[in-house]
Amino acid sequence: ASALASGLVEGTSEIAALGRRRQWQEALTLLRELEGRSVEPTAVTYTAAMGACEKAGEWQAALALLVEMQGRGVEINMVSYNVVTSACAQAGLGDGVQQLLREARGAFLEVSIKAQNMLISAHAR
Repeated sequence: ASALASGLVEGTSEIAALGRRRQWQEALTLLRELEGRSVEPTAVTYTAAMGACEKAGEWQAALALLVEMQGRGVEINMVSYNVVTSACAQAGLGDGVQQLLREARGAFLEVSIKAQNMLISAHAR
């Protein structure tokens, strides 16, 4: 289990590094490679991959990862919602941002000021 945990930590770090370089496709490939090695991605791993998509302006891919997390039963946190909300807001998708905030509230997560500001910004476009 410790080798798998190490693989998860290293993989998550590499996904985050790819995200900083806006290499979202490579980040998603690495996410799938981790799964292929029987390493279960955590919310942190998924959020790093969503962040890579968000930085590259790929809101659809970020949103698909959020849906995948829900389907796999991975616990979604507010950071995950904020990343996807940011991606949608950057694309001017005010309705999408509103829906994500409703989901976050429905999951009993505190909706952050940052997320609320993104909603305002998306509607201003």
